[in-house]
Amino acid sequence: MTLLAWLKRYGTAVYAQMRRKQFTVAQKQHIARELLDGRLSEDEALLKYELRLKKTPRQWVAAYRASEALLLTAEPDPPVDANAGLARQLRQAQW
Repeated sequence: MTLLAWLKRYGTAVYAQMRRKQFTVAQKQHIARELLDGRLSEDEALLKYELRLKKTPRQWVAAYRASEALLLTAEPDPPVDANAGLARQLRQAQW
């Protein structure tokens, strides 16, 4: 009886969903920045944030890169001056 009760309680999809760690968009972006900056390896991220699949942080990095690309393309062109080219190169170097 005890085993059946445990299976009903803990073997359900509802319990699995409750146990799954949920991350906010900001947390996912922070982890993606850590991976892109080299402050954290993929394996370290799996351990640190208790992730099960390697594809999870890879998807977060891809989403982060896509959102940043949209931001860069959506930015209006700055006024032309001597530092504009340097600022653009600095942004590209950061990514």
